[in-house]
Amino acid sequence: MMTYTTSQETGWTVIVMQSKQSLFANLNRMALLFMGATLATLILILLLSYLISKRVTLPLHRLQRIIQKTGVHDLTTGQDSGQLFKLEYPGSIREMDELNDTFIQLNQQLVQSFQDMLEIKSQETDARLLALQSQMNPHFLYNNITNISIMAEEGMNEQIVVFCGHIASMLRYISAPNKNGVQLEKELDYCKRYLECMKIRFEDDLLYEFHVPDSMKSLQVPMLLIQPLLENAMKYGLRDNPPWKLHIIGELDSMQETWRMTVEDNGPGMEPEALTLIQQFIQQSQEWERMPELEINVPDLVVTDIQMPVMNGLELAKHLYFAYPHVKIVILSGHHEFEYARQAISYKVEDYLLKPLTEGQLRTLLDAMELKLGSAGDSLAHVSAMLDEQVKPEDIAEAVKLYLKQNYMHEITLQDMAGQMHFSVDYLGKCFKKVTGETPLKYMTGLRINEAKRMLATFKEMDIKAVGKAVGYSDSHYFSRIFKNKTGLYPSEYRQQLQ
Repeated sequence: MMTYTTSQETGWTVIVMQSKQSLFANLNRMALLFMGATLATLILILLLSYLISKRVTLPLHRLQRIIQKTGVHDLTTGQDSGQLFKLEYPGSIREMDELNDTFIQLNQQLVQSFQDMLEIKSQETDARLLALQSQMNPHFLYNNITNISIMAEEGMNEQIVVFCGHIASMLRYISAPNKNGVQLEKELDYCKRYLECMKIRFEDDLLYEFHVPDSMKSLQVPMLLIQPLLENAMKYGLRDNPPWKLHIIGELDSMQETWRMTVEDNGPGMEPEALTLIQQFIQQSQEWERMPELEINVPDLVVTDIQMPVMNGLELAKHLYFAYPHVKIVILSGHHEFEYARQAISYKVEDYLLKPLTEGQLRTLLDAMELKLGSAGDSLAHVSAMLDEQVKPEDIAEAVKLYLKQNYMHEITLQDMAGQMHFSVDYLGKCFKKVTGETPLKYMTGLRINEAKRMLATFKEMDIKAVGKAVGYSDSHYFSRIFKNKTGLYPSEYRQQLQ
C-alpha cells in the first residue's frame, strides 16, 4: 500500500509505502481474539445447560424407569411403598421431591384399591356360591319330601327310617357355616348319603363306586361341588335299562398342584358333533314344527317370547291374528322399545309383558285370561264353584276323581289340588279315603299305570320315556320303578309280554 504528499514550501514529494500484511496484522489479531472469546462463551453456555438439564432430567428418567417396572406383583406385596419407590436426588429440588411424594401416594392408593377389588371379588364369589346353595336346598328338600311321601304310600317304613337318617345328616351338613370351604372327605360323605337315598328308591338297579385317593380327602373345596354332577348323571345319564352304574373318580396332580373330580355313568352318551347338529336342527325347525300342531289343535291362549329363531313372537302373533282371530295372545319380551309394543297392539295382543316375569304377574295374567275365556277348558273352575257350597264327602271324592282324571298326565301334587279347591290337605285326603278306601295319590297312580299299559299296548313304537311323560312321570327311572311295583314287570318287559 502506498501513500504520498507534496510540500508546498519545498516542492518535495514524500512517498510512504507499507505492505498489506503489516497493515492488517493488528486487525487479524483482534478478530482471532473475538472469535476465541465467543467460542469459549458458547462452550461454557452448553456445559452449563447440560449440567442444569442433567440435574432436572436424570431424576425424571429414574422415576420413569421405576414406574415402568411397577407391576401387579408390586401392588400385592406387603412392603412399604415409600421404601420401594423412594429416590435420592442430588441437591435440593423441591419440584422433584413433590413429584416423588405424589408418585408414592399414587402407588399406595393403587395398592389399597387393588386389595379392595380382590376383597369385593371374593365376597361376590362367596355370595354367588351361597345363592346357588340357597337355590339347591329347597329343590333338594322338595324332591326328598316327595320321595318320603311316596314311600309312605307304599308302606316302606324301614326304608323311610334310613332315608330320614340320611336326610338329617345331609341337612346338618349344608346348614353348617362354610365360608372357607369344606374338606373333600365331608363332601364325599354327603354325596354317598345322597346316593344311598337314591339307592333306597331304585334298590339294586343303582350301583355306585368311589375312587378317590386318600391324599385328596383333606383338600378344601366349595360346598356342594359334586352334588350337581350327581344329579345331572341321575337325570340324563341313566337312560338305558338297569342296572345303572355311577363312578365318582378323583385325580390329583402333585406336580402341577391341580386336582379333578369326575362323575361317570353308563348311559348312552352323545358325541359333540351329534349335539351340535341337534342344536342347529332345533333352532331352525322348532317354530315351524309348531305350526301344523296349531292347525290341528287351535289353543285358546298363546304365550310367546318375542325373540325366537326362524319366526319371532310378532310374526307368530300376526299369523294367529289373521288365521285364528279368537286366540288370545300374550307376548313376553326384554325390549322396552315402543315399536315392539305398537306392532303388538296392531295384532290385538292381549298383553305385552317385560321380562323377568314374576310368579305373581303370571298368576294375575292367567286369572285375567280365564275371565276373558270364560268356561273354555277349565275344569277346576267347576270344581271350585261346587266346593264353595256345603258338600258331602262323596261329592268331594267325585270332584277329586274328576280333577285327577283330567290332570293325571301333569306333575301335580295333593297340595296343589287342595289349594285350588280351598280345602286343607288332610281334610281332602280323609274325605277321599273315607269314600274310596284309598288315598288320592294311589288313585292317581292307578290312573297313570292303567293309561301307561294302554299306551304300551297300542303305541308299540313309542319310547318308554315318552310313555312315562305322557302319563305324568318326567323321570323315566321312577316311572319304571312304579310300573314294576304295580304290575311286577318293567314297562319294556310288559310290552314284550304282549307281543
